[in-house]
Amino acid sequence: MKMKNKLLSIMLITFLGLSLVGCGFNVDKAKADSKQALQTFLSSHKNKEVIVNSMDNEKVENYVSNNFKEYFTDQFMSNVKSTITDKSVINFDNKNTFFLIPDNVESKTEFFNDYKLNDSDVQVDKDNKTVKYNVKGNYVGTKDLITITMKQENGKWKMDKVE
Repeated sequence: MKMKNKLLSIMLITFLGLSLVGCGFNVDKAKADSKQALQTFLSSHKNKEVIVNSMDNEKVENYVSNNFKEYFTDQFMSNVKSTITDKSVINFDNKNTFFLIPDNVESKTEFFNDYKLNDSDVQVDKDNKTVKYNVKGNYVGTKDLITITMKQENGKWKMDKVE
């Protein structure tokens, strides 16, 4: 009887141990899934596609709120909206709005996605469950080199921070 209880206990511990192994943070899956989410955002519009026929802060903020919420964490969306609305004249030279460029000649707002992800320089933070990508842009100004932090929110990989 004691041998049966010991065997049952060992089997139970082994089963629990194997079950918990699958619950950890999978680095390779995090890299692949977060990269796919970032690439999906960047390919959501053509490069320099006009997304708002204005440079009016409120119109740009409304467009971003309505069209990019699936790509941004709540915190990052709040940061982006603040960046857009805190300017008396839209200042697209802020890294939070790395995906927006002004057309000052025609007073339009364009989507900018001419970025290249550096696959060899991906940083994974297992503790915070985030993935950082160093991204090189083909643009003059602060958007030429940025770091995008991806994080899961509601089971989906989203942009959480841009530096």
